[in-house]
Amino acid sequence: MIQESSGRSIAKAGSWRVVASIATILLVYSFTGEVKIAVTIGLLEVVVKLLLFYAHERAWNKISFGRVSDEKVAADESATVVPAAVPPTTEKTSPPPSLAPQSAHSKA
Repeated sequence: MIQESSGRSIAKAGSWRVVASIATILLVYSFTGEVKIAVTIGLLEVVVKLLLFYAHERAWNKISFGRVSDEKVAADESATVVPAAVPPTTEKTSPPPSLAPQSAHSKA
């Protein structure tokens, strides 16, 4: 299993935040035509969403849904998956029909 390093996750989060904030700034500018208002709202959005994300994460820390103990993870990772055997087919298959059209009245 391939895992991401924390540095990669931080870089992805940062790059996404830049893309999302630019989108917000452009949308606000398209509605208002004011660069100062667009940039101000874009910067406020970064701070507000950072705080909301932190609160969201802390709330999810209090919920046990989807959590798995370390022992369960270790047991799952050490389990060997054996593919199911595919039984051989005993059914006889007929050859594919000819691609040439045949009329009902033609005799060979």
